[in-house]
Amino acid sequence: MGFGKIDKKENVVYGVKFPTGIVISSVFAKYSFNYAVDTAGILWAWGKNHQQLLGVKSTEPIIYVPTQVAPFTPPMTSAPIDIAISEF
Repeated sequence: MGFGKIDKKENVVYGVKFPTGIVISSVFAKYSFNYAVDTAGILWAWGKNHQQLLGVKSTEPIIYVPTQVAPFTPPMTSAPIDIAISEF
């Protein structure tokens, strides 16, 4: 899982690094994008950002490193504990 490096080979898996001190508690990996929740309840995303659907503040078509998903407005009253994603 990961997009930490670009390679012309298909189906090559590369690890990704989170910022120092971040501990991941849950991960969801799909064919072209990934999500993770850290122990503080912060949601991270990386992968294909088609139509900015990852939820990160970027218009780049591919996010290569885990990036914090934009905070919810209004703020959530409790932290997420798991991830579930379906096809759109």
